[in-house]
Amino acid sequence: MNKTRLHLLTALLLASSVLGAQTSPAPVSPNKPHAGPKAQSSPVSDTVRKSLLAAREAMWRGEFLQDPSLLPTEAIGIVEWTEDWKHRDEIIAGAKTANANGINIRRLEFPRTEIQLYGDTAILYSTYIYEAEFNGQSAGLETGRSTEIFIRRNGKWLNAGWHIDSGTHLVPRADLRKVLMDLRESIWRAYFTNDSVFLKNTLRPDLVAAYGLPDNLKGREDILAGAKKFADSGARVSKLEFPHTEIRVYETTAILFSDYRWEGEADGKPIGPVTGYTTEIFIYRDGKWYESGWHHNATQPASSQPRQ
Repeated sequence: MNKTRLHLLTALLLASSVLGAQTSPAPVSPNKPHAGPKAQSSPVSDTVRKSLLAAREAMWRGEFLQDPSLLPTEAIGIVEWTEDWKHRDEIIAGAKTANANGINIRRLEFPRTEIQLYGDTAILYSTYIYEAEFNGQSAGLETGRSTEIFIRRNGKWLNAGWHIDSGTHLVPRADLRKVLMDLRESIWRAYFTNDSVFLKNTLRPDLVAAYGLPDNLKGREDILAGAKKFADSGARVSKLEFPHTEIRVYETTAILFSDYRWEGEADGKPIGPVTGYTTEIFIYRDGKWYESGWHHNATQPASSQPRQ
């Protein structure tokens, strides 16, 4: 939930979020207890559950564009990382814009759903897995949680409100600096030793690597090929250091700004020291960190360069 999906689909308001009606409870005198009946959640029959899950699916897929009655006039949507709450007209306009821009849903799953039913009002608490595509290209897999309010009118369940979040606060923070720095060093060493299995498991398929020369952008396959070339040359690294590293973490994205220094040898001749600066981007997905890109600039090059 990343932020990528939520930002891109705030315009569409997702056909993925779900809407929340906002009503104010009747005032209660501070000196007098509320005399109304106590609300009790009713058992959810298989028929009602099936109807609610179908109504939710329809909303996330934006079917209110074909059937506006699915979206009540008082609908409110709250999405993480946006300050504005979206209302019916904005939700419809955003969904139309998203469709016009070629947004489609490639994958939509709800691994866990719990339902509370109070007469004609139902609350669905869910986890979701969501993958959008833009003109045939995946925008990446996103996961999170949603709370959705449905009301029953004229025999139909309408999505009157929602609040979704990516669960980014669930990113482990304990020893985060050490985790990121250890992973960064492991990736560098995996490159130097041509550990392609580790690199494939830790480098994103959509990785982009930039170097200090014009038009020198590389993808993951280029990095894997470079690692093999380095190993086949007989070169090896005897020393690898990162003298200074600063880290910035933004939700599920971490950026490492570093100096680096490494030394090695090839054919009995020393290489280096090779020094430079690097900016590396890591993202947190499915319970682990991946490297998604870097910008590398050598200040003291050698005949064999790292990660090219």
